[in-house]
Amino acid sequence: MKEKNMGRIKKQVEKLSFKLQFTSDGAVTIPVYEGKELTDEEYDKLPEDIKINMKKKRLKSDN
Repeated sequence: MKEKNMGRIKKQVEKLSFKLQFTSDGAVTIPVYEGKELTDEEYDKLPEDIKINMKKKRLKSDN
């Protein structure tokens, strides 16, 4: 049951252009653009409008 729920959560996060990754400190989201996981540097280089859209998607998921 727990694995099934985690699978659903991961799929929902992926719809929002992020990947969910678990570390020893907990869960973190990694931005994904055009199917590629982005490093912080790559994310920073994205055009501002794309970053804004990604942030909006993420904020909607928090509500």
